Amino acid sequence: MIAAISETDALSKVQDVLVALAIQEGFITEESLAIDATHFEARDKPEASVKKEQPAPKNGGESPKMSKQLGR
Repeated sequence: MIAAISETDALSKVQDVLVALAIQEGFITEESLAIDATHFEARDKPEASVKKEQPAPKNGGESPKMSKQLGR
């Protein structure tokens, strides 16, 4: 379907109509019109990264000062 649409000028016509309507309604002006032709592939999502577990603290999470006070 995408290949069939891209072989016609249908998308260009739709874009022209949308831009004309936006100008007519005052959303954009002819002086500030720019079209970016960058292509983004949005169908492929990257896999979620696996979070590594943090190792347990050697002193049980106590500060060095607390360890000294407790005699550890």
